[in-house]
Amino acid sequence: MVNVDVVISSLIAQAPLVAAAVIVLYYSLDRKIEDVKNKLSKEIDSVRGELGGRIDSLKEHIHGLETRVENLEGRVDRIENRISNLERRIDVLETRVGEVARGLLEFREAFYSYQNTLIDFLAAKGVVTEPEAVLLRGSLKTLAPAARSRYYTEEVRKRLLDLLDKEIRDYTWEDVAELEKIAEAIDREARETGREDLIKYYPKLMMYIAIVKGLLRRREMEKKEKQTKE
Repeated sequence: MVNVDVVISSLIAQAPLVAAAVIVLYYSLDRKIEDVKNKLSKEIDSVRGELGGRIDSLKEHIHGLETRVENLEGRVDRIENRISNLERRIDVLETRVGEVARGLLEFREAFYSYQNTLIDFLAAKGVVTEPEAVLLRGSLKTLAPAARSRYYTEEVRKRLLDLLDKEIRDYTWEDVAELEKIAEAIDREARETGREDLIKYYPKLMMYIAIVKGLLRRREMEKKEKQTKE
């Protein structure tokens, strides 16, 4: 490394004026360099301070975002828990509704069975007579529902009307069995589609079938009594 003092001493000895100029230039440059260094240092410190403030602000902002995210996650968890509770309640309600529906269906079947058995018995005893059957038959023919689906088809509807056109005294047990199959098709379609016309028509048809069965029994009883007397 060059020793500046040695160089200056040598220049003073050889060329005093040149040495003086160099010394002045050196110290002038040194001051400028020092000023630049100080200025740069201040600017760097200022930038550092500004960056530090921005970084701290960003850290606070990120911390705030993290807190919000945590709060949102907590809310989401609570909402999910509520949804799970609602789903469980819905499952319980669906189970109860299913049980009630099955109970109502069983009650309906039991009621219809009791009603039709009673009508069958009353018809066999002569309490319910053929004129009542004729009146109900006319109503059934008028109210016969339109065919729309796979169970209660147009073919089934046509056969129903054919059977309803028969005279009461001409019915056979085969006709009764066929009417019961048609009633079953109507009931099945009513359950699957919820058609109100089928729901209302089914019990009337079953009542008519019960009357016909009772009248058939009465006819058979009268025939046996007649044969016994002979």
